[in-house]
This record gives sequence, structure tokens and C-alpha cells, in this order.
Amino acid sequence: MLSKDERHLGLKIEDKETCSKCGGYCCKKNACDCSPEDFDFNTKKMEKALETGNYSIDFARKNANAFKYSFGEWKLDIEYIVTHKDTTLYLRPRNVDRPIVDIVHQDGDEGPCIFWSKENGCSLKYRDRPKYGRLMIPIRKGFCKSVPNVREKMILEWRPYNVFLYQMAVKYFDPDWHWYRTLRFKIE
Repeated sequence: MLSKDERHLGLKIEDKETCSKCGGYCCKKNACDCSPEDFDFNTKKMEKALETGNYSIDFARKNANAFKYSFGEWKLDIEYIVTHKDTTLYLRPRNVDRPIVDIVHQDGDEGPCIFWSKENGCSLKYRDRPKYGRLMIPIRKGFCKSVPNVREKMILEWRPYNVFLYQMAVKYFDPDWHWYRTLRFKIE
């Protein structure tokens, strides 16, 4: 079933020929963002997706105010996330060689997406791809277009799930991942 945004743009917007010519520019950089709709708005399905190791918890924000430093450690401030409308935790497919809780990013590409390969492109059927991946319209090599204000829409959709996703982040956090260890970053 197509989402409201997909219906707004027209029917199926997959363009295998353009994506093939492009070589997966977007998919090599970073996995696309999910919507709670992709999991039928069901936290049990979200948790099962995380259990597979194929999905990650990420963090959308406009600034770094949710990261707090004290006693030589960085921590994520869930109270800030819950009370500020421009931040949210959310799910997306996992990027290769990245942790399940993937909320600290350095400059540069984070991908490729775990479901992407050079030989086959996306291994997910179109209808099984994350909503915000389905909303990417391939235009030409290295350039896609999406619905207006897509990031803001994604943040609004995920906000009701912040406490649940924080609990999942505590459960799946890997303190031994090299960036977290280097930064002395914790989630507890």
C-alpha cells in the first residue's frame, strides 16, 4: 500500500534504470530513514527489527544540545530529546560496520546500507523499503529528490517513540565500538 506522500507524488516512484546508472550514490553514503508506519506503528515489530541486527537507532537533531558532558564522559540526555520538538530517535537500516545504536557521527559517509550491494542494488523489494527511501525520486546520477520537508515529517512521526527507542538504545548500546570508546560516550 502506498503512503499518503507516495500517492501525492504519483504511483510507484522506483526507477531501476536511473538507480542502476547512478550506482547507488545515496545507498553507499547512508541507509534511508524508516517511518513508524514501516513497522505498523508497533513497538514489538520495531524491537524485532533491531534484534535482526539489520536496523539501527539513529538520532535526528539540529544541534548537539542533547549531548551532555560530565565527569569525563559524554551522555545522551533523554529529557532534552523528549522536550525539544526538533530532535528524535528513529530507526533506519543499519550501515555496514556501524553499531545498532548509531547516533554519533563524524564527517563523511556512514554507509553503505546493509541492504545495498554493487551487484544487485537494494535487496529489499520496493514495498519493503523504508518509507523515506521509497520517497526518494531518482532524477539523474548522484541526485535524488524527495517530498518537501521530509526530515521534519520524519522527526514528527518518531517523537512519540522516543522513550521506547531510548530503552532500546540502552539495551543495544555497544560501549566497545571504537568511536564510543574514543569519545567516552555512554547511554544509560
